[in-house]
Amino acid sequence: MVNVSGQIQQLICSNSSQLVTQHQSLFETLWSRAILATTRFNEINESEVTEVVYGLEQTSAVILRAINGVSEFAYTINEKSMPTITVAFPEYWDAYVRKQRTQPNADLRYLTEITKENMAYVKELMKVLKVRHLEGIVGSFWISQGEYFASLASNGLRRKSRSWC
Repeated sequence: MVNVSGQIQQLICSNSSQLVTQHQSLFETLWSRAILATTRFNEINESEVTEVVYGLEQTSAVILRAINGVSEFAYTINEKSMPTITVAFPEYWDAYVRKQRTQPNADLRYLTEITKENMAYVKELMKVLKVRHLEGIVGSFWISQGEYFASLASNGLRRKSRSWC
């Protein structure tokens, strides 16, 4: 127990080897999952933002900023309607092409459901992105170094009206 002045008034003390071993294991597990104190200081000092962005113009600006800001990696999971939109929307497609040309070592991955209807667009995506198929994807999200966003709606262009950033 701790009293009002912050002094500890009660402890459990043991030299039981089983108790010591269990708590050492617990400590090691927690230690391995913890982050450096200096990393946490930086997290506290940085301004982290989570917001909902509305409207095609604003969501497009967020997406383009994210593509243009990639330095190491960008991973995206998109439902089957999105390859068509990614390639057919010139601003998105041009940003990906430019990113691949200017930073060929950036790891750009795109996971989607490949169908007969979107296959031609997926083939275009494959010219600049690493693409893989996964059956039954619903919704979309993007992660890159330090950024995440996801759509709040589904089914093609309608979903562009709301995104997390």
